[in-house]
Formats: sequence, structure tokens, C-alpha cells
Amino acid sequence: MRRTNPSRRAAVLLLTLLVHAGVLWLLMQLRPGAVAPVSPQQRVLVQLIATPRPTAPPPLPARTGPAPRPEPSTLISKPAEALPAPAITAALPAEPTASAAVPEPAASKPWLDPEKTRQAVRQMATQPSIREQAAQASDAPRKLTAGERFGQEVQQAAAGDCLKGEFLGGGMGLLSAPFWALAEARGKCRR
Repeated sequence: MRRTNPSRRAAVLLLTLLVHAGVLWLLMQLRPGAVAPVSPQQRVLVQLIATPRPTAPPPLPARTGPAPRPEPSTLISKPAEALPAPAITAALPAEPTASAAVPEPAASKPWLDPEKTRQAVRQMATQPSIREQAAQASDAPRKLTAGERFGQEVQQAAAGDCLKGEFLGGGMGLLSAPFWALAEARGKCRR
């Protein structure tokens, strides 16, 4: 690694600063209006004006009678949003009777009852899934899980390749032919 002289470093740094200062001075000379100082007369005054909030529109008067029915020709020409809504009137009793049960206010009841939720989850866990119910209804053979498939593959891999002589009694030459036929008949050979 090459070491530089500290005085040479200082000279390079000073030269770099002088070049940058010169370039900045030239830019200020080319555009004199861009860097002009701001006089007190040129200051901008910003004033925030608070506007009053709009008031809510007055409520619409309640309908007392049935809405007038438009003519059939105007129904066809008007879009669906423009049609008036039908008036719904219901007779309310003046006073609740003593025998009528007063429902509890909604604020006192929780939205979800934790105990009932736990019971529902336990009940759903004990029931077979919809897939299992469908398989039972269709009498389809049960689908093997990943662990069961792995176990079957391991058992199949444990069987030897009979064509290579990997069976009980293999390697006896001409006398191994009956043992090979027996292994094939029992399914002990890898396919």
C-alpha cells in the first residue's frame, strides 16, 4: 500500500476546496437574480383563515301516507336509483305490557360467549370432517396418509430384486429356481 505525505494530502484537500469555491462563484455570477438576498419588503406573509364547518342538512319530514304511484311509462324511462322507496309504516303499541319480556340491552351481552365457543369447537373436533363423511358415504377406499404411504414404500424397498438374485435361496445356481418362483408367488420381489 502506498503512503502519501501528510502535507501533500493537505495541499490536495485545499486545492479541491478552492476549485469548488470557484465553480460556485462562477454559477452565482451567471445567474445574479437566483441567489439575491431577501429584503424585509419582499417577505411573504402567510395567514391561515379558519372556515366554519358545514352544518348537517335538516332532517326530511316523515311521510304520513302512501307514496304516489308513478305511471308505468315513467317507470320504464327512469333508472332504478331514481325510483322512490316504498313507504313502510308499522303500528307500534303505546305501552309495553307487563307480560311482555323486555330484552336486555345489547351493551350488556358480549358478542361472543367464550364458553359456548369452546363447546362448539370441542363438538366440531369430535365429528368426522366433511371429507371423511363423503368417503364413508361413497364407500371409496380410504386414502392413505403420508406416513402410511412412506411405510408401504419402505416395505416394498425391503424386498429384493429377484432378477438380481436378491431372494431367500438365491445364489445356489440351478437349485435357486424353485426359490425364485416361490418369492415371485409370495410377492417378495421388487417390481
